Amino acid sequence: MGRVEATFEDGSTAVVLEFYPDEVSYSPQEFIGKTREEVRAMHRAKDRAYFLS
Repeated sequence: MGRVEATFEDGSTAVVLEFYPDEVSYSPQEFIGKTREEVRAMHRAKDRAYFLS
């Protein structure tokens, strides 16, 4: 299982996303400047596109 750990402006870190790498892929640049909710929305969109393909 893939996972994305983010470091936030306040210096805290957290896992913001876990995914199946055989279904979707990400590049680090896709996460820069995004909020947790934006990351989740991006994941939902990619996940949906995978299942509809």
